[in-house]
Amino acid sequence: MIQPRVTPLLLAPLMACGDLVSPLPTVSDVLVTPPGVVLETGSSVQLTAATVDAAGDTITGIPISWTSSDTTRAVISASGLLTPVRPGVAKVIATADRASTEVPVVVLAPVATVTVVPDTLTLQIGYQGVLLVELADSSGAPLYARFSTWIVSDSSIVRLLTNLGPTSPGIFIEALAQGVVQVTVSSGVHADTATVTVIP
Repeated sequence: MIQPRVTPLLLAPLMACGDLVSPLPTVSDVLVTPPGVVLETGSSVQLTAATVDAAGDTITGIPISWTSSDTTRAVISASGLLTPVRPGVAKVIATADRASTEVPVVVLAPVATVTVVPDTLTLQIGYQGVLLVELADSSGAPLYARFSTWIVSDSSIVRLLTNLGPTSPGIFIEALAQGVVQVTVSSGVHADTATVTVIP
């Protein structure tokens, strides 16, 4: 009896085909806005960060982690909200993958009192004078290099000169016409006023 011949089938291996997955872009830098912060206790500021590759192109969808170098000076939330704790200097670090950026943070004591010196001033028409501002914290300690804003009640009588910067301790004024005006300086929520009398 003839036995049937069985030929084994060779099964070709199947290769699974799928979409090719592109490698994830590498984060080269973390750009933080603002790049530096100066703020007073009792306030807060929101920091934002963007990630870029080596070509400077923005990479989206990369999580950012925020840390503070000194949480006794300033703390930062997971969303980038910076809150000062007490006066001093710290750094905030924004990290994405292996890239990170440090942001300098300066915490200042808030202005508690504003005082104009002198509080009264008499000038002749055509003459100039100087008003100084003294700022202090809640303990009475003087504060320096703080922003202050000056306004005058009637600029046709007294003109505020602009040769002093916004963080200077005073301002030059010029008498233009006879009369009495109020010159007010403010820093933060505090202010003080001087009375300037212009005589012929």
